[in-house]
Amino acid sequence: MTAPLRSAPLKVGFVGCGGVAQVVHLPILSQVEEVELVALCDVDLRKATVLGDKFGVPHCYGDVEEMVTRHQLDLVFVLTPNNLRMPISMMVLRHNAHLFLEKPAGLNQAEVARIATEARQRNLHVMVGMQNRFRSDVRSIKTFLDAQEVGEVFYGRSEWLQSKFPVQKQPWVFKKKIAGGGVVMDLGLPLIDMVWWLIGKPAVRSVRAYQHPIKKDLEVEDFCVFTLEFDNHFTLLAEVSWDFPTGRDSLSVELVGSAGTCKLNPLRIQKLWRGQLLNITPELRENSTTIFRKSYENEIRHYVNFLLGKVSNLESSIEDAVHVMGMVDMIYRSLATGKEVRAEHAVE
Repeated sequence: MTAPLRSAPLKVGFVGCGGVAQVVHLPILSQVEEVELVALCDVDLRKATVLGDKFGVPHCYGDVEEMVTRHQLDLVFVLTPNNLRMPISMMVLRHNAHLFLEKPAGLNQAEVARIATEARQRNLHVMVGMQNRFRSDVRSIKTFLDAQEVGEVFYGRSEWLQSKFPVQKQPWVFKKKIAGGGVVMDLGLPLIDMVWWLIGKPAVRSVRAYQHPIKKDLEVEDFCVFTLEFDNHFTLLAEVSWDFPTGRDSLSVELVGSAGTCKLNPLRIQKLWRGQLLNITPELRENSTTIFRKSYENEIRHYVNFLLGKVSNLESSIEDAVHVMGMVDMIYRSLATGKEVRAEHAVE
């Protein structure tokens, strides 16, 4: 227990009432006793009003400044297109509210760093939505890695390949000025965050990335392969794609250690013991759908508990997001130059 940053019920506002707000955040928060949903804001005021009626939110706005001026909010969820997150975040922080940002927190590392600096100067907190950290299967892997059950982890393979992206994405996702990038920003960033968190958040040393356009008419990349090398001698090879020519979506991770392996989707942990490979996978009672749904519930509950002083450390902070976005920036520099990009501290 720590001293609470705010008292219950937390007065919560929303900026952006799109699909993720409608399907994920509002249904979850409406069931949290320590939360009072106060206001919704969207450029489409009619949509905000319909959602307000559905979830019992009394105030709806079409202007962010009006919402944060009229109400003393404890926490604001910003679920807008990527290019709006930094300016709206700065506005909200200047009205003394904590923030929850969907990923990515900005268009590049410089934007995310601005948010982090503003929050730090005002003694406020910002959580970035990386729900994969809150999956029960991912957290099981984290427990085994932290206990060094598979030895020193030195290599990882991962992929996030989607087969039918046109029906799943908002049109702005494919606009570079709005989204900041393509599939690397959309799928690569949370994939990097998950693996980086699992292996202890080491400093990145170098990045090399390759791309090939599957759909020729897109402004942004829809297929990318990249490698990241870290100061702890860990190397990650990753593939991300929309509209990949496969029958189903695939999210998988394999981490290789000196004494075993950890795999995700399905969860499988194996350990070398006296020359034999033993299956030490813990039994999870949840199916994949439940794991996915509960990851969002766990994420939101964690932040509420943090602000109320029930947990001491904030997972997926804006400071973490600065580091992860730096890796994404390096991937885009590698794609632009066709060369390896090395971190400043690794340049000889």
